[in-house]
Amino acid sequence: RVMDGKRDELKEFLEKNGIGTQIYYPYPLHKMKLFEGRCKIPFKLSKAEKASKEVLSLPIEPLLKEKEMLFVIEKIKNFFNV
Repeated sequence: RVMDGKRDELKEFLEKNGIGTQIYYPYPLHKMKLFEGRCKIPFKLSKAEKASKEVLSLPIEPLLKEKEMLFVIEKIKNFFNV
């Protein structure tokens, strides 16, 4: 999760550095047209709505080499000036 509204900035920064990322759920499921009228939710799903604005999927897979993993980590640290 990327806090403080910086998710899209981080996504763009990583992609400019050759690191693919993905936002799989840009909207919470209960707000997608596919489910419109199908779900009756008696309360606000504020945590799901917040998560949909913060979650960014990074390249993580079993064949990722350590060198590649360290490159991703370094670029994220650079973005946040760590």
